[in-house]
Amino acid sequence: MRICKNDKQVKISDFGLSKALGVGSDYYQGHLNTGLKLPIAWCAPECINFLRFTTSSDVWSFGVLLWEMFSGGGQPWEGMTGLEVRRLN
Repeated sequence: MRICKNDKQVKISDFGLSKALGVGSDYYQGHLNTGLKLPIAWCAPECINFLRFTTSSDVWSFGVLLWEMFSGGGQPWEGMTGLEVRRLN
């Protein structure tokens, strides 16, 4: 979630999906049986297809956030369902 303030500051919040990685680990592997709900529009293809989350997928999500900001608040994949977005990958 992003919060825009009047003084042109943006606050990034909502770390509900964040996970602490173990020592020597550079990714988190999700599992379908955990009831994981993904914000598909902000997820990198490897997150959607393989539930593999890395610093690279974090950069993808940040890029989507920047796109939202510079497009004047546009919605990623506007008019598409999560399933339709998944089929693009």
